[in-house]
Amino acid sequence: MASQNITYGVPSQALPMPNKYHRLVHLDLKGAPPKMDYLLKVLPLFKEWGATGLLVEYEDTFPYSGELEVLQKGEEVYSLANVATLQQTARNLSLEYIPLIQTFGHLEFVLKHSQFSHLREDPEDRRSLCPSNPESIVLVRSMIDQVMTQHPNLKYFHIGADEVWMKKRCARCCERIRDSFHGEPVGLFVSHAKAVLLYLKETYPHVRAIMWDDMLRNAKYDFIKDSNLHELVDIMVWNYLDNSENFHRNTPETVWQLYGKVFENVWIASAFKGAFGPSLFLTPELEHIRNQELWAGDLSRTIPKHLDFKGIVFTGWQRYTHETVLCELLPVGLPSLAFCLQTFMQGHFSEELHQSISQRLGFPGLLDLEIETNLPLSEVPVGVPMGTFPGCEMYMCARQLATIQSSREGQTFFKLTSAFVDKEEEALSSEKPGSSLAPLSEDETGPVLSLLSKLTVLKSTAERALGEVYQPSTSKEWLDLCVVPLLKRLERRLAATKALDQ
Repeated sequence: MASQNITYGVPSQALPMPNKYHRLVHLDLKGAPPKMDYLLKVLPLFKEWGATGLLVEYEDTFPYSGELEVLQKGEEVYSLANVATLQQTARNLSLEYIPLIQTFGHLEFVLKHSQFSHLREDPEDRRSLCPSNPESIVLVRSMIDQVMTQHPNLKYFHIGADEVWMKKRCARCCERIRDSFHGEPVGLFVSHAKAVLLYLKETYPHVRAIMWDDMLRNAKYDFIKDSNLHELVDIMVWNYLDNSENFHRNTPETVWQLYGKVFENVWIASAFKGAFGPSLFLTPELEHIRNQELWAGDLSRTIPKHLDFKGIVFTGWQRYTHETVLCELLPVGLPSLAFCLQTFMQGHFSEELHQSISQRLGFPGLLDLEIETNLPLSEVPVGVPMGTFPGCEMYMCARQLATIQSSREGQTFFKLTSAFVDKEEEALSSEKPGSSLAPLSEDETGPVLSLLSKLTVLKSTAERALGEVYQPSTSKEWLDLCVVPLLKRLERRLAATKALDQ
């Protein structure tokens, strides 16, 4: 498995020693939450690869009770025993455990329910709470209390607060922005965040709060300074880009100058999966590795030295929002996580690191970090084992699916023109499915049958692999998103051809 066209990085200078900062692995459980026994298998690997803790974003998988019980997501919710077991396993491995509960934006999983819909900032948009409704902070406090009750002895608690997209359609909010915050919407954001943070500090004084930084990037220095946020919270600066120009446009030096004047502590956040497209099923490892190198460079050159660097979280997004489709599954992102942890710790990606991680993951040689394209379909393996880590069979399925799609035959029949897609949609809505599709020529029938055969085998393998890690609802969602549409597309072409022959 020899990788091609890999450019190894240059070491970053003056990086902090690994024992001086946290390295957290983000478990995004708002989509495809793994079975608990699978999580318990991979935690020791996180530790082995260099992680020092977990950032656990429960969303609707936490076993809320009472008025909040409606937030639970059916078969995928974890039990209180599960939550306790995960924490105990983390403690046994000396891994820091930090829950993340969204408290302002990204609250679709709450605001979609009728009993909480009146708390929306915009009645037509269920993403963000209305900070001017006094019941909003009551809800947030209740969520925090239930999570805190099940997480004794925490050192940190993450309140989320990223991407709070307010529509300014609430009359009370608009009035407060105008009269209390000099026309600055960020004032409303800070006001709500402070209410949450003050509650945390007063009720759980032993816990230090963390929040995402993005809503403060364009704020004025005097405003943030006067808010005294630095006394209540550490900011976590996130940037998942792999291109240097775009990376530094997203978090420019001016942002670091602002934070350096206001805050005492800083965390940063890179990504090991789920950051380069909302519906990718295969993690682009190289892009994520480059993201780590950019962060390592900024840590040694751009971030103000007087800011106390607390650590980095390697985020692994599973959905962009509560209501969007799945990103890459956790087992598919594990090789990327191993590479990302080690790349950041060493400051660059090297051939030695590439070899070491490939070997640790159980690959027979260097892991290809790019999918080979334009192969003849006959050369695409299906069902061939890859790796020995937990979930490696699912990783294999994702790679093989990508290789099938990018094969010569796959590019012909899956990368279709919009006109052909329109014809497919027309056929789907007709009484005779396939009737308006172009029939296959004699030369096309063989490749389509071969694609159908490969995908059928892959679907069977994926069903087994998914069942080892996920509940049936997640398995079905992934197959319906990634495999079934391709099978149906081929079957419709064959049906159109058969109909013509009759």
